[in-house]
Amino acid sequence: YFRCLFNNCFKFLFKLHFFVEKLKNELNNNEKPKKNNLEINQKKIIQTRYIILDKQLKEITLKSIEDGADEIDYVINVGRAKMHDWDYIREEMEAITKVCKERNIIIKVIFENCYLEKDEIRQLALIAKDVKPDFIKTSTGFGTGGATVEDVKLMVETVDGAVKVKAAGGIRDWETCKAMLEAGAVRIGTSSSLKILEGFDAQ
Repeated sequence: YFRCLFNNCFKFLFKLHFFVEKLKNELNNNEKPKKNNLEINQKKIIQTRYIILDKQLKEITLKSIEDGADEIDYVINVGRAKMHDWDYIREEMEAITKVCKERNIIIKVIFENCYLEKDEIRQLALIAKDVKPDFIKTSTGFGTGGATVEDVKLMVETVDGAVKVKAAGGIRDWETCKAMLEAGAVRIGTSSSLKILEGFDAQ
């Protein structure tokens, strides 16, 4: 799978934090094709309600960066969002964004929209508009639902260019991918990359 991604010049390989160092070493030991920019992204699939912020920063974010992660994804504390504890959400986002920005690491904030109401998605996007992580992202792909065109449009309109939007979850063909891009997403998260490219080539 790694060699398939590498040879087809995809941008990212997403893995949990304990795989980062191994994959980074394998990437560095391969001869890169000229157009290959494959990077390792540590995807933190965690519900932060179970991990205090200090521990999350020190033991996961920093360790992943030290191990060679080029980008960090983190899931907002969904429980806090449902409680409308926006001060906590902002503090968390500011702290993790600061750690990444200081080290020139791309930071993406995952909302996990399937658990949220539209007003909650909008509020999260407004906070992100102020904090300015690099991306806000619809989903982990492990929740009860993935990206929707409606949610992508809402996120894009709310941040108004201050933050980029990534659509992920349930994107398995070119038509769905195209709809997300047309809605304003600038990146797509999918486990069906080759199938999407085949659909693009066939159009």
